[in-house]
Amino acid sequence: TPSVVFNEKPFYLQYSDGSAALWINEYLPAGATFDNYTEMIALRSYDGTSAEWTPMDLANAIGKNYEKEYPNTKYLLLNNPKTGEGIVDFIMATDSIFEHNLFRTTRGNNGVLVSLQHVYRMYPPKAGEARAAAMKTFSATVKSNREAWLNMLGAMPVPAVVRTKK
Repeated sequence: TPSVVFNEKPFYLQYSDGSAALWINEYLPAGATFDNYTEMIALRSYDGTSAEWTPMDLANAIGKNYEKEYPNTKYLLLNNPKTGEGIVDFIMATDSIFEHNLFRTTRGNNGVLVSLQHVYRMYPPKAGEARAAAMKTFSATVKSNREAWLNMLGAMPVPAVVRTKK
């Protein structure tokens, strides 16, 4: 099974699907499922984007898409002037999840735009003091790890896109 390493932990390919326009690979730690994971790494290859698009154009499009999908979600857009890469950083909360997302947008080895995504997720109680306490724990975890996650995502080699459906 193809794998990637993030924060010295292996993540294994659990999902792969795509089209001529976009291909996605999603990686989870050993033992995690899509129903219970707390961290995920995803790789998207944007094969259908225009050759004129830059990594920052892609970062902006990702941020706007999430803002549209989750109207109360605000995002932070960062640019690495040395590499031209973009970063999209946001937290979203629904009734069933709290989620922090970091996207790094760059070019893959074949020159096509790609994004590497790190997701940190928590499944909170639905309401009350327990939900408020969970949000505090979630926020503290993100605050204490965000910079390290950002640095690791920025240094992570872009893996090859697995173009076999799984």
